[in-house]
Amino acid sequence: MRFYKGKESYDNIKDVVDLCLCHKEYNHCVSNSDDGVIIEIDPNDELDTLNVTERYGLQIKSKEKLTTTTTTEAPEVTQALGFENLTDEIAIATQAQQNLMFVVGSMTSDQKQNMSQQLDEFVLKCSFNQKDCDMEKDFTLYYDNTYGNCFTFNHRGASSHRAGTNYGLRILLYANVSEYLPTSEAVGFRITVHDKHIVPFPDAFGYSAPTGFMSSYGVRMKQFIRLIAPHGHCKQGGEEDPNFIYKGFNYSVEACHRSCAQKLIIEMCHCGDPMFPIPNITGVAPCRATDVVQRECLRNATLYLGDLYAKEKKGVPGCFCHQPCE
Repeated sequence: MRFYKGKESYDNIKDVVDLCLCHKEYNHCVSNSDDGVIIEIDPNDELDTLNVTERYGLQIKSKEKLTTTTTTEAPEVTQALGFENLTDEIAIATQAQQNLMFVVGSMTSDQKQNMSQQLDEFVLKCSFNQKDCDMEKDFTLYYDNTYGNCFTFNHRGASSHRAGTNYGLRILLYANVSEYLPTSEAVGFRITVHDKHIVPFPDAFGYSAPTGFMSSYGVRMKQFIRLIAPHGHCKQGGEEDPNFIYKGFNYSVEACHRSCAQKLIIEMCHCGDPMFPIPNITGVAPCRATDVVQRECLRNATLYLGDLYAKEKKGVPGCFCHQPCE
């Protein structure tokens, strides 16, 4: 038994050293070294009437309850989060990124947008056709499940009267590195040039722009008009399909494939992949990050989707994603 007379507060050292807990008035210590439990005595306790056995039993039960809770839940959580048998730092970081998407996917749209970077923080300077941008009217917000808040320029259809970099869109962007998560692999921006009526999909069709450099992108428009049946297999419309999950956007092949994948996942797992929009269907919610059954089902569904496209090359049964006619 040792007595402590230092200046450090007991609350700051009780978890790292084995000390006797003394009564502040009587300087009396009660301890059981066999179980490593030091009975905590309140200054208001009367030592003459203190039931040491009862107090000791309560602390033992509290310690056992805490230990039991920790050991039974940890393996299930680890299995659900996918960290089992992972030792490589890159693999662990990649799995952590996916887990974060699951956690954020369970939030509301307003919560997601408020967590991400805002336009006034992101775009510091902007000009188009040698005129100042109207930040409120020229940009519209689109939330991407991978990159967070994205801002679409020229959704109103403005045009430049001359070609060249001086007459196009010129912007100065700010990357607030202090708010980057430890799972972030790089610092920079993701830029996507797309039709204003279709979903951008920056993860599939975007270009990365590094910080500290001037990046220049030149674009050239190509328009395809495909033949309808019986001369071709293009698709007219498609966004009115009830399984199309990108509401407010026109049909595109990528949006169709992701809608089909989400439909299959919901049918198999009874929950939605948070990497895709969740359809407004009663009883359907994003798969939870710590639910072992849902996460395992989602992994199996993803492997099944891969086999459908890679081996059979037919895609999801009953889902046909032809090129749009225009």
